Amino acid sequence: MLSNRLRPTDLGAKPTDRGPSNDLEDETGAATNPIHRRNLEALEPPAAGRRYVYDERQPGLCVCLTAAGTKTFYYYAKVNGRPQRNRIGPFPSVPIETARAAAKGLAGEVAKGRDPMEEKRAARQQPTLAEAWESFLTWGTEHKRPGSIKEDKALYESFLEHWKGRRLAKITRGEVQTLHTRIGSDNGKVRANRVLALLSSLFNHARDIGFTGGNPCTGIRRFKEVARDRYLLPTEIQPFFKALAAETNATTRDVFAACLLTGQRSGNVKSMRWADVNLEAATWRIPPDDAKAGEAIVCPLTPLALEILRQRKAADDNGPWVFPGRSGSKAGHIAEPKEAWKRICKRAGLEGLRIHDLRRSSGSWQAALGASLHVIGKALGHRNQATTAIYAQLDTSPVRQSLTAAEAALLTAAGDSAKLLTGATEEEEGGDNVDA
Repeated sequence: MLSNRLRPTDLGAKPTDRGPSNDLEDETGAATNPIHRRNLEALEPPAAGRRYVYDERQPGLCVCLTAAGTKTFYYYAKVNGRPQRNRIGPFPSVPIETARAAAKGLAGEVAKGRDPMEEKRAARQQPTLAEAWESFLTWGTEHKRPGSIKEDKALYESFLEHWKGRRLAKITRGEVQTLHTRIGSDNGKVRANRVLALLSSLFNHARDIGFTGGNPCTGIRRFKEVARDRYLLPTEIQPFFKALAAETNATTRDVFAACLLTGQRSGNVKSMRWADVNLEAATWRIPPDDAKAGEAIVCPLTPLALEILRQRKAADDNGPWVFPGRSGSKAGHIAEPKEAWKRICKRAGLEGLRIHDLRRSSGSWQAALGASLHVIGKALGHRNQATTAIYAQLDTSPVRQSLTAAEAALLTAAGDSAKLLTGATEEEEGGDNVDA
């Protein structure tokens, strides 16, 4: 039962004092008609100011009626000798049963000597997601490779930035679970797992800037990631090389060929610099800052890969990039040539093949020719703690032999179509170095 009998003594005023002695007192006086839960909606608002109606079942619970017609539940108590009202929520959005449960919980906290209002103030002072991101970014600039930070930025801007103004303490596990599920459905399970891992890292690093709450990512089950095993099959080699040779833009054509022949990540191939290529020694050095593992990779250049680079050098010896992008492009080198890749796959009749699968194809063909896992790992720039010592003892000779043998097998399968890759320069084709 609710009663609109205001208790001035509870509010710090004398029983005979009908006026407001502090900001917690009734500003209009008290009515005398008791009401029940079923007619709470019938409570009339005061003509002016506020009126508090107390619940006779749950001590401290009251509903505040305003002249504007709002009805809001509060929990009233004296904390450390001072009167305090804690807002619970508006009626009818918050049913009275829910309000009573909340008031009971607050009463328990007060009985334990805790100050609910102080905890709310502390929560408002907790860092936001944007502040956690800035802290993480500062740390990552010093401790993570540039490529990794670039990936983190892309994930944050695409999937987390809409929460930048949220206090970390207010982000719930349910919200994170919903976000993870949505990204998994719309953008792929792997991407969803990467966003979840980044968000978890932001919460962990936020402790360095005063965050004291828990991590809502803890306990959320990651999606199962199925490792891709797609690579160019023997029957697909010839159609692929023919489709590649038919590509009218020599830059995109040569990028894809280099991805296959070197076995390196497409991001490294696209950003290849002439300063890192030694045509005399037939090697390409990927600097530590560009390598995923943070260690320099020396990639031997096979005969066809070397011939492609020599032709590009002869055609354009001015810029720093082996595969330059559009004029005035931000990166300077070729961007993601997705449209060109779609054209090539459609022309070759290949389905489900991604650019990264060219790297896997290189490793798979080396393995098929009997190359050891250590040599393949060295060729692809993998870092494995169990075999790091062995990798350190390997020079480029067996790696070059493995890559060259794989190239020979690929060219045999490709037939005469492979010769088309070096049969024309960019000037002869009239290419324009676009990114797609």
